[in-house]
Amino acid sequence: MKRLLAAGSGPIYQIARVFRREEAGRHHNPEFSMLEWYRPGWDHLRLMDEVEALLRLAGVPDGPRWERLSYREAFLRHAGLDPFGASLEQLREVCVAQLNLSGELAAGTSRDVYLDLLMSAAVGPRLGLELPLFLHDFPASQGCPGARAPRRSAGGGAL
Repeated sequence: MKRLLAAGSGPIYQIARVFRREEAGRHHNPEFSMLEWYRPGWDHLRLMDEVEALLRLAGVPDGPRWERLSYREAFLRHAGLDPFGASLEQLREVCVAQLNLSGELAAGTSRDVYLDLLMSAAVGPRLGLELPLFLHDFPASQGCPGARAPRRSAGGGAL
């Protein structure tokens, strides 16, 4: 698909079977179907609108517009700290306090490990409880390698 885009194909999509090697568990099936599409020139906010419209056409009940929440806003709301501005020590303290972890977390625990812990146990479980929501603007180290902020203009989406 990337070659087609590079050749100037314009908007394209595909539905394909996908297989995971590494991840498995309650939220990760080893095999699934994925709809992938690209809309050159569209930003992530316009793609969110399109995903919502597509899912409503597919039978998701109509109702209020789904929330768009940045990674920073989600952490401020549900963990009480700014993930971009918090020090390593602040992240550790919040993990210990909110997740009932040992105060003696391993020395050398990285910022990304703390952010992963907070997202998995404190922030993520509180998202989308009433309505689906879009979580966006992850820090580069926490996001999908193909979804770095500067590449948004490529107009890609996956469902």
